[in-house]
Amino acid sequence: MSSETVWIKKRGPVGVGTTIHIHTDPDCQPLQQATEIRETTREKLPDHWPDCSLCAGTAATGGVPEGESTHTRRDRLEELDPDDL
Repeated sequence: MSSETVWIKKRGPVGVGTTIHIHTDPDCQPLQQATEIRETTREKLPDHWPDCSLCAGTAATGGVPEGESTHTRRDRLEELDPDDL
């Protein structure tokens, strides 16, 4: 079993059809939008919980060039001087 540190959104009772995703990137946008986050290790979570497709790099990019992280793009935009836009 892996002792890799991962994060999940902390929720109330899980209902039917609710999928919990394992986040490997603490800066993942959906994870940052959560009201509470729980840090844990992968070995403590059920094997059937999938990895977040954004963290895994397998999500549809929505126009972001292949190989470029959406997080990297956001970081670069935040660093820009508004006068340069």
